[in-house]
Amino acid sequence: AKAVEDERKALEEEKKAAEKAAIAAARKEAVQKLAAERDPAPTPAPAPAQNGTNGANGVHVEAEELWEVIGGVDKGGIMVREGESTTSTQKSDRLSTGAVVEQLALKGDRLQYKLRKGTGPEEGWVSIKLTGKDLVVPWVEMGENGPKRRTPAWKVVKQPQIEFAQMKEVASKNDPGDYYGIKFPYTKDMIVEMGPEWLTQAFHKSGVLPRDNAVTKISDAKEFIGGGAGLKCTFTVEYKKDEPYLHKKLFCKLPHKPGGSDRYFVSCMWNHDRPEIVFNIYLQESVPFRVPKFYFGDISAATTNFVLITESIPWAESGKKSFEPGEIEPAYDKYKDWE
Repeated sequence: AKAVEDERKALEEEKKAAEKAAIAAARKEAVQKLAAERDPAPTPAPAPAQNGTNGANGVHVEAEELWEVIGGVDKGGIMVREGESTTSTQKSDRLSTGAVVEQLALKGDRLQYKLRKGTGPEEGWVSIKLTGKDLVVPWVEMGENGPKRRTPAWKVVKQPQIEFAQMKEVASKNDPGDYYGIKFPYTKDMIVEMGPEWLTQAFHKSGVLPRDNAVTKISDAKEFIGGGAGLKCTFTVEYKKDEPYLHKKLFCKLPHKPGGSDRYFVSCMWNHDRPEIVFNIYLQESVPFRVPKFYFGDISAATTNFVLITESIPWAESGKKSFEPGEIEPAYDKYKDWE
């Protein structure tokens, strides 16, 4: 009799446990349903276009990484190996100068590719640099208005907390930019000092200047007074080859000098500088109106230094009252808008 009673109690306990589990499951389902009704799941973003453009304005999307061989001119091309290692088996044919290849992998200075245009092995590994000289460079597509820029990969950059007392020390460092990854000038004098060589590197990096062209001279660098969100200067450049899509008169925006409240408020507390850099690198071609042509820009979160170089847009002559579309009114002194 005792065994029968124990079995009955066990069955009752199992039944109660099952009922509790069912109630808990029903409650969980009800909570999830309520949450879904209150905060519906976001609509998935459309996949980027695969044909190299996105939207009516033809903004370039990096659907694939393409490279162009510029080395090996005197040897009929560059050496190709079967593996990543520079001691792996060498292929019998060279990859022709001028060939365009698709990136399959990039490890340091070693590129695994698939041939898209030109002659040589269909696949293999090549060095993109040798003793500091470029052998393979990012491919630039030419359009009606010059090279079509291929923007750097998007990255989210967290701004570190910088105290006012740290501003001078932090801003004295010259760290690489967050987007293009090269060091950059952040004063007028630094632009002149780093010279045509840096401008050539920067314009190659941003894609506005073909690899067979270069900046050869900087002149007439002078500060430009106007506005309060940063320092400005203009300068004139010469190119190895003049092209109709290249501007010689350039405008540059720079950060305030460190140490004052302007620099701390604009660059640290308000973070005004980065949105302008991001717009010019990534969004300039997306707006339905003309903006100054972008040549180079970058910013370092660690130092708050930045540089933005565009074509220089001339002001209309002072006193002019009638303007054509696209003309820029002369700069008016603050509080004298009636002029």
